[in-house]
Amino acid sequence: MANQNHVDLLKRSVQVWNQWRENNINIIPDLQGADLSQINLKNANLERANLKGANLYKANLTDAFLGKAHLHHSDLTSAILLKAILRNADLSGAFLTQADLSKADLSQVNLEGSYLIDCYLIDVNLQGANLEGADLSNSYLNGANLEGVNLQNANLSNVDLSAAKIAHSNFQRAKLAGVISDEGALENLINLETFTLERSESRVSQVTKIATDSQFVTNSHSSNQQSVENDITLLGEIERLRLENSKLKLHNQQLSEKNLNLVR
Repeated sequence: MANQNHVDLLKRSVQVWNQWRENNINIIPDLQGADLSQINLKNANLERANLKGANLYKANLTDAFLGKAHLHHSDLTSAILLKAILRNADLSGAFLTQADLSKADLSQVNLEGSYLIDCYLIDVNLQGANLEGADLSNSYLNGANLEGVNLQNANLSNVDLSAAKIAHSNFQRAKLAGVISDEGALENLINLETFTLERSESRVSQVTKIATDSQFVTNSHSSNQQSVENDITLLGEIERLRLENSKLKLHNQQLSEKNLNLVR
């Protein structure tokens, strides 16, 4: 439960709150589960604050500082976070449907399993963020920085990625149906999948060579129990990697077909 004194102080005014934070730099605000819906928190200093499960529905957090804040499972539906600073914050499982985070700094943020449906993320900085399993469907990420972002299993259906930076991002098993993007970004997606595929093929070749060098096909008269066990282990590794390789080829082919249709 939240510290009611902290809640009351924040609701008095942002100016009073920020002055209190400045005078009490070692105190971590406890606002867990607090009802902060539809209040004006513009420019508020909420660094490291405990906002787990807090209700921030339609709150105005423009230019607010939320670096390293704990917002796990918080409700930020329709909240305004224009130019807000959320570096290294924990927003895992948070509800951000229809929120506006344009030009916000979300670098290194944990958004695993979060809901960012119909969001405005224009020119947002998500560099190095974790968005595994997040739902970003129908959102606008025009000009967003997605470099090094983990988007495994994320839902990007009908997302606008125009002019977005996606170098070194992980799109494995992400849903990309209806993605809007310029041609360059689509080519990057294909190259990312190709890189993963080539890496898998290289690993298969490497393991196969090890097996050959270790006399994988052993002579029954000279082999002993240990060498047989080693060979069985190598065989299993080869088969597993070949199966993974086949799956990646199929995924790469499907992604390429989708991207070609989008370019047309």
